[in-house]
Amino acid sequence: MSEERKSVLIASLGMGPGVITSAVDALRKELGENFSLEKVVTLSTIGRDIAYKDPRSGEVIPEGFTNILIKEFEQNYRDGIEYIYICIDYSDMDYPKACDQFLATACQQIDKYHNDDYDVYVSLAGGRKSMAGILSVAAQFYGAKMLFHVAITNERERQVIEEHGSDLNYILRNRDRILHPSSAKLVKLPFLNLRALTRKITADLRQYGNIDVNTRSTLEVLEIDIDDVVMSIRDLNRVQETLDKSYIME
Repeated sequence: MSEERKSVLIASLGMGPGVITSAVDALRKELGENFSLEKVVTLSTIGRDIAYKDPRSGEVIPEGFTNILIKEFEQNYRDGIEYIYICIDYSDMDYPKACDQFLATACQQIDKYHNDDYDVYVSLAGGRKSMAGILSVAAQFYGAKMLFHVAITNERERQVIEEHGSDLNYILRNRDRILHPSSAKLVKLPFLNLRALTRKITADLRQYGNIDVNTRSTLEVLEIDIDDVVMSIRDLNRVQETLDKSYIME
């Protein structure tokens, strides 16, 4: 019998906590009893109904939707899924620095859990469209077991979530209708897992300032533009090197 691998879900979070719990439920339903999920990590902006930063201590205090998820994972997932929420320093994704910080944080988290020997699942279902785009880039360069969206396939359930999924009071009174719709299904997205290539080119750039001849030959055979690849990975490394402290609450 094969040993169960550790798994982590990394997901964008906006003003609807149901996308996180629906992703967990849909993963478990599709992957079956051998699927073991140890951690859920949400990435979000900071602001109303998510979290705020105490001006005196600098501590990030959870609010609203984050508190709902904290309680849900503590009380209703009895098999001990650890919930970790991470907020970037910005209240919206309208600024280039906010996008850079979100990208760097996503790459950092995906890479960290790969290095800790987790299977990494990435959900794009929550938050802004820009968050989904950035997470998909991070998943391709740093690798994932699965990249997916979550669809609510029952029309009535979908309508209730569209109308009330961001209403804190409604969620508190109707937890299962928003957090655990029975028709939640995974929509798996195709992507290229470039983790090995990213790691090799990053190591070459740090050691030699350029890519070595074997890597260059491989890219040439595949007819991949070497300059574009090197520039993209340099940009990823630059963004991560300038990453300010992310607020990780465990």
